[in-house]
Amino acid sequence: MNITHRFVCLALVAACLGVSGCKKKGAVTEPVTVDQSQIDAARDAATRDMQKVAVSGLKKSHMGKKCVVTAYTMEDKSQLGPPPPPFGMVRLLGDTTLYQGELVDIAPGTLTIQAPYPTAGRVKEIEIDKEDIQSVHLAR
Repeated sequence: MNITHRFVCLALVAACLGVSGCKKKGAVTEPVTVDQSQIDAARDAATRDMQKVAVSGLKKSHMGKKCVVTAYTMEDKSQLGPPPPPFGMVRLLGDTTLYQGELVDIAPGTLTIQAPYPTAGRVKEIEIDKEDIQSVHLAR
């Protein structure tokens, strides 16, 4: 009887924990709004000692440099995962996203940046549409 009682209690606790974190698929969530001053403060903190470069001014010689790209938040977030980006690579601020990493490719319509995972030899690459980019800052 004691074992059955423990099993029932454990099953109830597991069910409560499982249900409490769930929400319906397709549930509509309100978009998060972030004040422009907060976005500017986060960008300025991330781009300290970096120089601002126009997107049209990026050259192949800039590849390999650390960069911070400020862009409109992409509609299709499927390229962010799986696996999810490393900690600190992507910072969502409402309609604006800050990307931090190393510039690895400059294509006619996109920029590609990468950031390493904590495990050796693994990196995450993200392509950002140039039309969504608000600013690019490069390490000096």
